[in-house]
Amino acid sequence: EQQVRIQAKSGLSDADIERMVRDAEANADADKARRAAVESRNSLDSMVHSTEKTIRENADKLPEAEKAEAEAALVVARAAMEGQDLDAMQKATEGLSTASMKLGESLYKAQAAAEAAAAGEMPGAAGGTAGPGANPNDKVVDAEFEEVDPKKKKPS
Repeated sequence: EQQVRIQAKSGLSDADIERMVRDAEANADADKARRAAVESRNSLDSMVHSTEKTIRENADKLPEAEKAEAEAALVVARAAMEGQDLDAMQKATEGLSTASMKLGESLYKAQAAAEAAAAGEMPGAAGGTAGPGANPNDKVVDAEFEEVDPKKKKPS
């Protein structure tokens, strides 16, 4: 008769396991604070990178005042990332986010103006015209339709 015995051999006594559980519970708040700081730093780092990229790729399209404001926010953000202060990182993230949104808004306005200028140069290219023979007084009706095939029978 053969017998197989499986036994866990962790090398830790019950007292060691209890001590480790108590240590983990005691340090839970510190772990949460550390995690929040790391996540805040990562978020800020990502925002710094994307803002720098936006400025670099669109330097000629951005107004100088907004570009300077964003660069100042970048300096504050980099300084906040060097330290361990969670509040400073969050404030820097908010400031950089605001500056970045202004840059995006400026780029959007510049792009819309460029598209409007391009549409003005090409008559008929703007939306709303149906074609060369379209009468502006024609009524256009949007409707849904269903194609009915007389060969197919309706299910009863």
